[in-house]
Amino acid sequence: KALFEAIDENIKIVLPDPTNREAIKIGVKHSPEFVCFPFKATLGDFV
Repeated sequence: KALFEAIDENIKIVLPDPTNREAIKIGVKHSPEFVCFPFKATLGDFV
């Protein structure tokens, strides 16, 4: 956030909501068994 604000003060920064249990469940459901947990959490956030 600080990097983009340093580049341009007029940039509007939108931060995502924290990852919750529901997002993790979705990520686990839609990802292969062998991938790491951070991938599953990120996938759940996007789905």
